[in-house]
Amino acid sequence: METSSDLVLSREHGMCAEPAGSHEAGSCSLHVIVLPSSYPTFHSPVDGIFVQAQAAALKNAALRVGVVYPDMRSLRTLPTGRLLRSRFQMGVQREQEVETIRIHAWNIPFRTVAPRLWQSLALRGFAAYVKRFGHPDLIHAHNSLWAGAAAREIKNRFGVQYVLTEHSSAYARQLVSKDDEELTRRVFAEASAVMAVSRWLSAGLQPCGEREIRVIPNIVDTDFFTLPPTPRRAKPLRFLTVGLLTPVKGIDLLLRAFSEAFSDSADVELEVAGDGPERPRLQELARSLKISDRVIFSGLRTREQVRESMWRSNAFVTASHVETFGIVLAEALATGLPLISTKCGGPEEIVTGDVGVLVEPGSVNALAGALKEILLKAASYDPLLQRGSAVQRYAGPAVVSRLQDVYQGVLCG
Repeated sequence: METSSDLVLSREHGMCAEPAGSHEAGSCSLHVIVLPSSYPTFHSPVDGIFVQAQAAALKNAALRVGVVYPDMRSLRTLPTGRLLRSRFQMGVQREQEVETIRIHAWNIPFRTVAPRLWQSLALRGFAAYVKRFGHPDLIHAHNSLWAGAAAREIKNRFGVQYVLTEHSSAYARQLVSKDDEELTRRVFAEASAVMAVSRWLSAGLQPCGEREIRVIPNIVDTDFFTLPPTPRRAKPLRFLTVGLLTPVKGIDLLLRAFSEAFSDSADVELEVAGDGPERPRLQELARSLKISDRVIFSGLRTREQVRESMWRSNAFVTASHVETFGIVLAEALATGLPLISTKCGGPEEIVTGDVGVLVEPGSVNALAGALKEILLKAASYDPLLQRGSAVQRYAGPAVVSRLQDVYQGVLCG
């Protein structure tokens, strides 16, 4: 039975406080529930933000769209005052005009318990959604573990078909246990369609099930990531990188390459936006390389601050060892920036020869050469053409039309 605690309207996410109402009958021809494995929260506002952008874009395309998300937060990150507030309450609210049900819960730190709990909460959220907003035509799950597994269970219990988009690089990197790989095979086998966000990721998923995998990229909010309101300054020329400061992002490689390329160039800067466990080591590395006066560690940035950093930069760099897609590269492209990236997966499809430079991963010399090349050619990259490439490939309408083809093929095929 739905209790008052099941209908708590949360203000923690900056959402509309109005009770979510039912849609008019027949207002849309297709009703889709988005079931993400990660989604923006007040404590992690950029987590799964590409899924939220996709849900909003589907809504803007006149589909009827809802979201069900079990927000299982680690007990270690829960302040005392929020511990009871995350005790399996259900919140219903409208976020970016999308009806959204969140189940606030604790992430029980046991490997065999957490997946079952996540699935149980997803089923509870699905039942509450159906009771409030009606039965969907289709579920769109994001990541096999654990949204895909929950969608499979919903299909078996309620007969609702599901499609799956995989985002995780864990399969290609062989970081998935045998049990989880076997579960993924079952999730793939029973999905009505499987998608991946890049060709590189699609190739890495083949061992999890021999079936067609469509490649449909993430959406970039090109209405938010726009050309800067005023022209970018030419000097000092600034390179920008954005991401968690973890070893996989290769920021140490970028610092060494920057030092090699511009040891005597006072009019070239590098901004490192983001935070993480590697930050103290990276700051010490910048000092030891004698470039700390030209490297700005700007820390954790909001979405608006990331855009501002892009607007005041002249080129964007990713030095990662692995990226399944590279959403921040596509966002930077939408602001008109030329790009540099290592050949690390998804970025190889974003950084085509007309918008930037690709280099072999792990090579300081190659990355230093790309930095110098972009320094010399920065003015030759037309911001309008750069942005046009991003809009054509990653804007909402371009991606949604491909998703609609998938949905219609499942329901009408």
